[in-house]
Amino acid sequence: MKDITEGLLYEFYAGVISGRAAEVMSAYYLEDLSQSEIAANLSITKQGVKDYIDRSLNKIRKIEAATGAYARYRRTVEFLAEIKKGTDGETADKIERFLIEN
Repeated sequence: MKDITEGLLYEFYAGVISGRAAEVMSAYYLEDLSQSEIAANLSITKQGVKDYIDRSLNKIRKIEAATGAYARYRRTVEFLAEIKKGTDGETADKIERFLIEN
């Protein structure tokens, strides 16, 4: 079963994964293909698919552990959602634009 958190991390850090690993990760998380389907489509073994996924996730986890960028992004999104609940839409949009631009 696919871990949703890992999929979200992949979407956030997709730019750091390249080549065949990027093809595998995109097919697995964005296209929702099974490892068997990916193996057949890319003419590699199912173990090869698993290895690409494992190595890519390890790379992403190390980057997140070092930077915390995704965690900060999630906190910002949650903060903006709370602001939108308590303010008019225009004010919330101004705050959001400010945070994105700065």
